Amino acid sequence: MSTVYTGPGADELGYAPPRVVSFGWIGEAFTLFGARPGVWVLAVLVAFGLPLLAMLLLDYVLGDPLGMHTPTAPVIPGGAQVYYTRTSSSNGQWVFLIGMELFFLILSSFFYGALYRMAVEQVRGRPITVRDIFRGGRVFGPVTGFTLLFLLAMLGLEILCFAPFLIGVYSGNSAVAAAFGAPGLPNNTRALFIGLGLLGLGLLLFLISSVVLVGLLLPGFALVADGERVWASFRRSIRGMKGQWFSAAVLVLVIGLLILISEIPLLLGLLVTLPMFFLLSALAYRDMIGMPGMVFPAPPSYGPPQEGVWPPPPSAGQSPPPTWGPPPPQNPPP
Repeated sequence: MSTVYTGPGADELGYAPPRVVSFGWIGEAFTLFGARPGVWVLAVLVAFGLPLLAMLLLDYVLGDPLGMHTPTAPVIPGGAQVYYTRTSSSNGQWVFLIGMELFFLILSSFFYGALYRMAVEQVRGRPITVRDIFRGGRVFGPVTGFTLLFLLAMLGLEILCFAPFLIGVYSGNSAVAAAFGAPGLPNNTRALFIGLGLLGLGLLLFLISSVVLVGLLLPGFALVADGERVWASFRRSIRGMKGQWFSAAVLVLVIGLLILISEIPLLLGLLVTLPMFFLLSALAYRDMIGMPGMVFPAPPSYGPPQEGVWPPPPSAGQSPPPTWGPPPPQNPPP
């Protein structure tokens, strides 16, 4: 439920964002989803199903250029054959792989932008329809740019978190390289545990820092889909969330666990939790940044005081005299 906030930063309508991360957003997002469940389910099926279907179709038409369906030798001697993408130094495969990733990014950005716009419009109290999922072209450029900026930030975190491990591998340090069974190194159990420890520490640091980053940028996705510039959305989102970074990280962790658990019943739960994530971004935009065009409920209005009503409404003026005891003294008219 939208709330009118007053205080420093309030606009002409008496609204100022509270700038407090609320776990009530999860319940509010579920309520908003429940108001238009059919629209959201169809929109998610289109947004996530079409790009995946297009990639599989392209791979099939081009004759499996990545070798995704070619059986390989058993990974473990005597084990069963497995199917996996073969790594090759072939320039053609790398070009195709990069092209597929770019194609998926472009198509996904179009639909993700539409989903974020739908979330923003519904939080504003405006109607949404299934046709809105095909209206991501207006924000396609900014959403793509914001996604690339987000991926670059994630890549930077990954490099920083795994730097000790990577330095050890590329410098030929036996304690680290032995974790991957590097050739020419003795079977040193102590070195193996050191290498795996560095790898595990890097993974833990990366998971924590990535959750914090997603929390800081949670309103930014909806903000850029609402027409703000890419860098301005990035900067305003971090500035609005940095004072609540820990609560935002915990919120992202909770919704991430909900999304993970929702995959269990044949992925059907994702049809609910994925729309909730887009709605959470819009709610964070509303309360942490300030969403223009919000429609707030009018303040309660009380009528004139009525005889015999006690206690009177707050705006009814002075209360009537009590009915017990002697009547109050009356000053004679001059």
